[in-house]
Amino acid sequence: MRELIEWIDIWITDADKTDLPRVLLIGDSITRGYFDAVENHLAGKAYCARQTTSKCVSDPTFNDDLKLMLKQYNFSVIHFNNGLHGWGYTEDQYRDGLVKTVVAVKEHAGDAKLIWASTTPVREKSNLETFGERTDRVKVRKQLASEIMTEQHIPTNRRAFRTGQGSSRLDFW
Repeated sequence: MRELIEWIDIWITDADKTDLPRVLLIGDSITRGYFDAVENHLAGKAYCARQTTSKCVSDPTFNDDLKLMLKQYNFSVIHFNNGLHGWGYTEDQYRDGLVKTVVAVKEHAGDAKLIWASTTPVREKSNLETFGERTDRVKVRKQLASEIMTEQHIPTNRRAFRTGQGSSRLDFW
């Protein structure tokens, strides 16, 4: 169930250094949007990397892309999110894909602390104060993810970023 345009963006800051812990942010364009602020906030404490993509966890190649990153670097914290793409997949397929992703991350991430980032609602492009028609599906996916993360003992960051003043932060560091 591919989208019209598929994309993936892998960014590894200070890839040649090993003197600080590494943090990996996994998500979509929203994650890419707050990455710089997180990286600035963690400057001198950790090196940041991101893997952002339009692929849904239900995509059969999503975990292959992720494993590529996890095999090359050791991360202390992995903050991940998925749920605003892959509208051609059912919620059952989303749930099954998310379970497989959690298993893959746990298998390949060593001792990294895993943190799930709650999915944001969809807004109307013409009026960002109005929720879009897909918001009901996002709510279902958020509930499915919440159940999986509870079962897997993975904490959820419900406030991954603040909007309004242009500031962003993560609550795990």
